[in-house]
Formats: sequence, structure tokens, C-alpha cells
Amino acid sequence: MLQINSLKKTYGKQNVLDDVSFEINKGEIVGFIGDNGAGKTTTIKCIFGEVLFNEGSITLDGENIFENYRLQDLCFFPDSNNIPLDLSVDDFVEYTMMLRGKRKDEIKNTKEQVYKLLKLEEHKKKKLKQLSAGLKKRSIMASCLCLNPKIIILDEPTANLDIETKSEFISILRKMNENGVTIMITSHLIDELQDLITKLIIIKEGKIAYNSLFDGKKEKIIDIYNKSIEREAIDLEIVNELFKK
Repeated sequence: MLQINSLKKTYGKQNVLDDVSFEINKGEIVGFIGDNGAGKTTTIKCIFGEVLFNEGSITLDGENIFENYRLQDLCFFPDSNNIPLDLSVDDFVEYTMMLRGKRKDEIKNTKEQVYKLLKLEEHKKKKLKQLSAGLKKRSIMASCLCLNPKIIILDEPTANLDIETKSEFISILRKMNENGVTIMITSHLIDELQDLITKLIIIKEGKIAYNSLFDGKKEKIIDIYNKSIEREAIDLEIVNELFKK
């Protein structure tokens, strides 16, 4: 279990994160949503040690995540613009595995299995900058899967993908989850999370506004979201007035 306990992060006098607490249990698919600037990215950066928080703690299975190499049980799926585009798919995946201390024989065996799973065999020698958005995403996923993480945290994973590629990618996420990988996703595309996630966490202005298990067959993310952030409904009468003939 990944547990975020009372995180506080300030920049000067501004509270970016204010008593942020939630947990991610084994086997869950968690949707972590909020407006731009709400604190999603800062929370993720705190989890991976890219940003130092002022107060609070982060633990994995009861241990400080920054001790005893526990952070290696997590993997971050970044935006496609934050990867070394001049590397080939193969070099990128190998480099990622070497950073985690994987052996050469382990690297070779694992990556070939993952390439086959993600249909990257014919693309593995191509440079990342030559690939379509969908193939770039698959290449990033390959680098994650080769690390055999317990938890993958994905930031806007389906951005810039066409409908077919997006559907394939979500199918891959489901299959990973069925095989024991716990998943956390940040996304602005609420519709794509509706039938995927099992827990919903909403952050507003650095505070957790909603945190509960989610059943996509009984609930609507958009309804929970609007209620949680107390968003005012658009006055449709004004729209009618504007377009009166």
C-alpha cells in the first residue's frame, strides 16, 4: 500500500499542498484529477522525490519510500515530451533498466518479451522522435514494464492519441492491472476514466476534495467532480439570449 500522509508543500507564502492524505491499495486503478494548478503534478513529484515537501510522510507497505530502495517499486510514466527523443526505442529501454541496476542477461530477456507484448518488435531500432504519438507511448510503457514495478503512476497517458490507439492503450492498462500492477492515472479526459478506475481522488487548490472507491456502473465522475469542487453550472438562459434571432 502506498500511503500519502498529511503532505504540506509551500512556495513562499503559497500553500501548494495542504494536508494532502490518501492511500493506494494493491490492485486498485486510481483516477487522480483536478484543475490545472490544483496540485496533481506537485503531489506526484513529491512521491518520486523530485520536490521536497515541508511536512508529512510517504510510505510503501509501512516503510519510508525513500529508504531501503522502496522507490524502485514505483515507476513514473511521463509525458512523451520528457523523454530522450534522439535515442532508439531499444537504447531508451536498456538505459532505463540499467539505471535500476538490471543485469545484461535480464535486460535482454525481459525487453524482448515486452516488445512482443506491445508490438514494438519492428520499431525497436527506430529513434523515438521518428515514432507516432501512439508508438512513443508504447515505448514509454515498455520502459516501465521492463522494471516490473508494483505501482505505475501515469501523467496524462492518452494525451494526443487517436481513438483506436487510446482504446488499445487502455486495454494494456487493464491487462497490466489484471496481472497485479497497481495504477494511478492523472487525466483531464474524465470520460476515459469512467469505466476504468476503481477509486477516485479529486484535488482542489492543494487539498483533497474527494477520496473514495468508485463504481463506474453506478456513478458519474463528472457529477462527483462538479459537486466536490462546488462548480457553478453554466446559465444556459444566457446562451439562449445570445443566440436569439
